[in-house]
Amino acid sequence: RVLFRSAAVDDAAAQADALHNQGQSLQRANLIETAVEAYEQAADINERLHRDVEQAQNLTSLAQCAAAQQRLDLAIETSEQALKLAGKTPAIRATIENDLAVHLLERGRAADRDRVLALLASALNTNQQLRNAPGVAVNDLNFGRAHLAFGQLELAEAQLRSEEHTSEL
Repeated sequence: RVLFRSAAVDDAAAQADALHNQGQSLQRANLIETAVEAYEQAADINERLHRDVEQAQNLTSLAQCAAAQQRLDLAIETSEQALKLAGKTPAIRATIENDLAVHLLERGRAADRDRVLALLASALNTNQQLRNAPGVAVNDLNFGRAHLAFGQLELAEAQLRSEEHTSEL
């Protein structure tokens, strides 16, 4: 009976992973509504299985879909949920922080400025610690975007020209 139950969990976990992968393919094909269905099903399964990190990844993908549909408040709310589930998984947490910062930046509210910069700083710090050069590059670009959006042209230029972060890797 225990083996059967374990096999059922493995099958459900595999199904959730397959649904997430299917959602990614659909999202790349710009079939956003169908991708959302796949991600929602994967998130439901992962929630039932208490796979928090995987559910956080599903929610992050759902947030990206919401942003693609110009539903930024939903993207932000969903990213916040994903961030809570990511716990102390550094790479996933850094990705979610970066995405959430971008969603807040795209929303365009001045009140979000400090949160955007704090999220990007946290993601950058994590990516530097992990020696994740692509992650550091994305964070640098998004810092530059943020500084531009907040009218800090000198800081934006310095950030975009900076090789300090990538040379440390």
